[in-house]
Amino acid sequence: MNDRKLDAVIPLTLKDYPRFEILHTSLKLFFKDLGKCWIVTPDHEFEQIKSLISDEQYCVIPESSLVPEFKIFRSSNRFSIFKSVPGWFKQQIIKIAIADKIETDFYLTLDADVICTKPVYFEDLIKDGRAVCYIHQTHTHHDWYGWAEEVLKMTARSRELLHNVTPAVLSKQAMLELQTYLTQVYHKTKFPLRRRDLKVVALKFLTTFLPKKSTLRHQLLSWRSYLSVCTPWTEYGLYYIFLEETNRFDKYHIEVTDPIYTNDDSVWYKETFESWDVEKVFSPESSHFFVIVQGWLDLDIQEVWQKVDQYLNKS
Repeated sequence: MNDRKLDAVIPLTLKDYPRFEILHTSLKLFFKDLGKCWIVTPDHEFEQIKSLISDEQYCVIPESSLVPEFKIFRSSNRFSIFKSVPGWFKQQIIKIAIADKIETDFYLTLDADVICTKPVYFEDLIKDGRAVCYIHQTHTHHDWYGWAEEVLKMTARSRELLHNVTPAVLSKQAMLELQTYLTQVYHKTKFPLRRRDLKVVALKFLTTFLPKKSTLRHQLLSWRSYLSVCTPWTEYGLYYIFLEETNRFDKYHIEVTDPIYTNDDSVWYKETFESWDVEKVFSPESSHFFVIVQGWLDLDIQEVWQKVDQYLNKS
């Protein structure tokens, strides 16, 4: 593995491609220690998105090559118990599953609505051989941790906090260990104590009718299928609760006093975009390296470009 590089992952749809162009431009300008960037697309958009990205540092793959189970649940959505995996949860499964392909010890999770705002280096994100992690002291999303507790069959140390979300630096090895643990929990689930357990038990029951060595049976018994029928949950809730409750957190992460993205100066609502202080966001003196311009706001991409262009298109 390259000790001074960080791979990254970006789930990407055609709708979000214009936003990705801003992210791509910012990464080329500011993130020189980026390794391979994995772009994971919906199957039906793979060819078109691949044709748009010529940068050899970016590897474009269809989502079913990483999570073949998506095809199973897409084809079975006529059954009320097994629905297609909603887009938000697809993105999260992708960010967990990509650990199988990551070629660096740690990797960066990104979305198309993220922008890199100033030079960022390996040592800014990895300290003492561990990935930085900022923990917000807030109960804003305590439900995320409650959901994760049910899936993991664990109890979080606290729901009065929030670990940093995308963009985040994760450990490849820790994520592989989480995958193994999720598989074990899935296989041990025998009695439907909750609605989500009912779906799990029903799914496992279906596999008893399949040959033991069949590909379909293997896929239906994977952690990816487990998470597909266990929604809701969040990838960060699963990841950080697992690390903390198995005493792995300090092995893979170091808590820092500043997040790598700015929460206060990101654009979360349409009404704040007009007064967005772009100069402050891109200031070299700022403590952050990334900002989010929330994708679901559907802001005019040209208006976003107008605000950031002078900071990104430097000769």
